Amino acid sequence: MKLIKRFACLIVVALVIGCQSTLIDQPFSADSSWQTQTLENGLIVHIKELPNQAVSTRFMVRTGSRDEAEDQKGYAHFLEHMAFNGSEAFPKNEIVSLFGDEGVAFGQHLNAFTSYTHTVYQVDLPSNEKLSDTLAWYRGNRHFIDSGTRRDH
Repeated sequence: MKLIKRFACLIVVALVIGCQSTLIDQPFSADSSWQTQTLENGLIVHIKELPNQAVSTRFMVRTGSRDEAEDQKGYAHFLEHMAFNGSEAFPKNEIVSLFGDEGVAFGQHLNAFTSYTHTVYQVDLPSNEKLSDTLAWYRGNRHFIDSGTRRDH
């Protein structure tokens, strides 16, 4: 029975590998429906008009785990999480509540991730009604860590 399971797994793996297409050889071409602007402060903004009223934003910070010293492992990911936990402009968990009132689900429409080289924040809105709040959160979110993060040892 184990032999059959192993053989079945081998076939599945072979099929998955065999079905992959190699897009690496295809040249990248820019999508002309996107506009790119660089603001005076160096922030690069990419804009694409969507047919509906929905607004999808990403805020990419060029820092990730590669910027951590040996004794700082996990700090970049920790700071990513703290962005949702409070800032001077949006106290503890207010950002989740603010967008939640608009039907934005935390995890699905309001999320972030940290990679080796970047930290990316995502806010997907059903309309542009809360866009100014989104930009204020991005702008004011300087990873303010309030006293709620301190622990007595």
